[in-house]
Amino acid sequence: MGNLIRRYYRDTTGIRKQASKWYGDFFDGNGIRQKVPLAANKEAAKVMLADLERKADRQKTGLTDRFEEWRKIPLANHLTDWKRILTNADKETPHTRLITSRACEILGRAQVIFLSDISASLIMDAINAIVQEKNHSAQTKAHLVQAVKQFGRWLVRDQRWASNSLAFLAVSRSSIREDQRHARRAFSEEELCWLFQTTRLGPKRLHWSGIDRSFLWRIAAFTGLRRAELATLTPKSFQDGTVHLGAKHTKNSRDALLPMPPALWDDLVPWLAKKQKNALLFGERFARDLTHFSKCLKRDMKTARTEWLASGGNPEGETLLWEDGKGRFADGHALRATYITMLAKSGASVKEFQVLARHADAKTTLSHYLKITSQDLSNVVSRLPEISLAIPKMVGFTDPVTAPLLPQKSDIQRQRLSVIDHSGVKGAHKKTTRNPVVPAFSSGKQAVHPVGFEPTTPGLGNRCSIP
Repeated sequence: MGNLIRRYYRDTTGIRKQASKWYGDFFDGNGIRQKVPLAANKEAAKVMLADLERKADRQKTGLTDRFEEWRKIPLANHLTDWKRILTNADKETPHTRLITSRACEILGRAQVIFLSDISASLIMDAINAIVQEKNHSAQTKAHLVQAVKQFGRWLVRDQRWASNSLAFLAVSRSSIREDQRHARRAFSEEELCWLFQTTRLGPKRLHWSGIDRSFLWRIAAFTGLRRAELATLTPKSFQDGTVHLGAKHTKNSRDALLPMPPALWDDLVPWLAKKQKNALLFGERFARDLTHFSKCLKRDMKTARTEWLASGGNPEGETLLWEDGKGRFADGHALRATYITMLAKSGASVKEFQVLARHADAKTTLSHYLKITSQDLSNVVSRLPEISLAIPKMVGFTDPVTAPLLPQKSDIQRQRLSVIDHSGVKGAHKKTTRNPVVPAFSSGKQAVHPVGFEPTTPGLGNRCSIP
C-alpha cells in the first residue's frame, strides 16, 4: 500500500520549505521503492497514486501495456528510426527519400507530437490542406496517403503501435481518373521512324551526338527500360541479343534480362564496339541529371516534326507533337508505354507483356501502359465475321408449311395419364376407378400405342404413372 508524503527542501537562503506537490511512495512491479511527484491537490494525488499501484500490480502478473513506453516517445524520434530502417534496406534511393519527406510533411502539417495524437481525420485534413495549397492532382494526393499509411504499417510491424488507425485512408479511383493531369499516349510507327532517322542525322545536343541519341530512343522504345535504368547501362549490359540489369539498378530490385529485336541488335553491335567496356553508355552527366532525357527528346521531336511537315505532312495533324489536342503527352515515359502497346498488338498474351514490362500486377500494365486508340478498336470490330440474313437449307430440313401437324399437348397428356387396371397389385382397381382413363388407340385385349409416344408403365396400386 502506497502513501502520500510531503517533501521538504531548502531554498538558496537556507530556509526550509515544503514542496508544492504531493509525492507518492510505493513499490513498482519490480519490487523497487519509488518516490514520484504527483499533484498539488491531495485528492488528485490519491487518484494518481492508485493508478500507479494498479499498474505495478498488473506488471507483477504480466498484464502490462507494451505500447505505453512507445507512446511517451515523440513522433519525430519514430520518424528518424523509420528513415534509418528504410535507408539500410534500400540504400537511400530517391524513392525512399520521397516517401519519408512526404510523411514528415503530412505529420508536421497535422501538428502531432505523440502517437496518441494521430487520428485519421486529422491526417486527412492535413493532406487536403497540402493538396489545396500546392494544387496537387488526385494522383499525388493518393501518393501522399500511401506514404503516411506506409509509416503507420511500419509502426505496427515494429510493435510500437497497437493498430494502424490510418489503414482506412484512401482516395477514390473515380477522382483520380477525372483529375488526370499528365496523361500519356503511345508513339505511332510513323512517329518512331521519323524520330529515329532525323535524330541520327541531327546535331549534337548537350553531351550526346545524334547517333547516340537515336540509339537511346530505340533502346527505350524496344526494351521498355526506364530512364534511370538507361542511365546505368554499359556495353557489358548487352550480350547475345539481350540486355541485362542488376537488381540494384531496377525499380523492383530484381535482376532483369530482356530480349531485343534482331534488327536493333544487329545495329547495336558495331556501335557498342566503339564504346569503352566499363564506361557508362550514355555518360556520367545523364546519370547525375535524368532530366536530360526529356529535354533532348522534346527537341528531337520538334526537329522531326519540322522534317515531317516539309515532306508534305498535314500541319493540322498531331504527329510528333509533345502534347496533342486531348492533353496527352508523348514524353520519355511514353516510350515505355509504346513498347508495351506494340507487344500487345504483336499478339503477345497479357502474361507475356506483363513479364516483359516487369510489373507485379497485370492491372498496372493494362490500365496505365497499354494505350488503345479508336482506330485500333475499329480494326478489331472490322475483323468480326459477317452473318448472312439468308437462312441456309440444311440436310433433312423440312418446310414448316408442308410438315404434318404433331399431336396436341392434350393428347400427349391423356396418353401419359393412362394406367393398366390388371397390374396385379392388390387394390389397384380401387384407385383407378376414381379417375377412369380409357387408353386410346387400343384394339382387343392389348393396347396399341401410337408411334413416337412414351408407353405407359405399371406403377404401384396407389399411384398413377405420371412423369
